[in-house]
Amino acid sequence: MRSFSRVLMVGCLLVALPALAEQNPVTVQTVEATADAPPPKAPKEAPASEPEPAAAVVAKKSEEAPADEMVGAALLFNLNNVFTSGAILDEHRGYGFGYLLDLGEVWGLRLGLDVTRITNPVRVERVTTITGNTTVTDYQLTISGPTDYFGASVGADLVRRLSRRKVAPFAGVGLFVDMSHSALRYTDDVSVTDQVTQVNDRTSSWGVGLEGLAGISWRVHESFSLYAEYTLGLTVFRWTSVRGETTIENSAGGTPTTTRSETEAITTRWLNLGLGLGQGASLGVMAHF
Repeated sequence: MRSFSRVLMVGCLLVALPALAEQNPVTVQTVEATADAPPPKAPKEAPASEPEPAAAVVAKKSEEAPADEMVGAALLFNLNNVFTSGAILDEHRGYGFGYLLDLGEVWGLRLGLDVTRITNPVRVERVTTITGNTTVTDYQLTISGPTDYFGASVGADLVRRLSRRKVAPFAGVGLFVDMSHSALRYTDDVSVTDQVTQVNDRTSSWGVGLEGLAGISWRVHESFSLYAEYTLGLTVFRWTSVRGETTIENSAGGTPTTTRSETEAITTRWLNLGLGLGQGASLGVMAHF
């Protein structure tokens, strides 16, 4: 009996287990462990170039003028023909100045004015000659060129800098117009006894020409430069007027007489290479602003 009951209980359990399994299913999750992937390799950087030595950078900067210093305007002051005129430092020898307008880092427009004023009065010299007990005193005039001279020249040049360094050459071409007036005026009442001579000679001239220039400048400071240049000019047209007046009053013999003579000549020349080719050198200072 007991054996039968046990068999019956085992059978019931076998029948009930599938139903319980359907009501409460068991879920088994399987987690697969995966190894971490290695991080991507960083791209290789190009080796950095070695920086220039500080001394080389300073030297390079000192040789070249900054771009803002190359553009602007400047006033020019020069001494004309310092290498061809031995008396350039004499009084009334003249001066020159100009205005430079920068058109960029390379080109510049220069407007110039040269003015010369010379006075050269006639000198009266006394000459004393002693022969034994006799003393003779004479007077004579010393004349060395015109007694008065005034000249002016106006020019416009297109100038190109050939380097951006502080010490740099330059060259240019341009036009000029000049004029001059000279006079020889004096009264001689000592050369000839009982005679007075008055002289009034005048010469006026004006011309138009072309010029070329070349030189070198040194940017000593951001505010000023020194320069030296050589100029070669060719006069295309020249007009000249020469007038002379001489009056002689002679009172010898007790009868005064007056003699007067006048002369006048006007000439024009076109592209005269023989007389129209001039040259000169100058030194100067440029004040930048």
